[in-house]
Amino acid sequence: MDINTFGPPTCKDTQYTLLPTASNISFTIVKPTLNSCTGNADFQLSGDLGSNYIQTNIPTGIYQVTHTITDTCGEKYTCNSAIIIKDVNKPQLLSVIPRCFIQQSKTIVS
Repeated sequence: MDINTFGPPTCKDTQYTLLPTASNISFTIVKPTLNSCTGNADFQLSGDLGSNYIQTNIPTGIYQVTHTITDTCGEKYTCNSAIIIKDVNKPQLLSVIPRCFIQQSKTIVS
């Protein structure tokens, strides 16, 4: 069966949102959907996040990744996608008392 009958794999951008108290996130990159021969295909990853599909402690940002897929018919395809890590949490305001307003107590001994 020829992969060209089915077309190239489908790669989609993926977006993750940080939890309210987090500064980074861990996740597994989703492999593209293969529209070709049945059986196991060989998936290889490259790009901004390296070659591991399991990612840990990734900070906010937009990361480009390239999937290279070889199916059981020997056809090879590449597709690109983006991994988007967003922080949509509002910053928390902390109460800060300026130093000039802190009175120092002095004890006078007579």
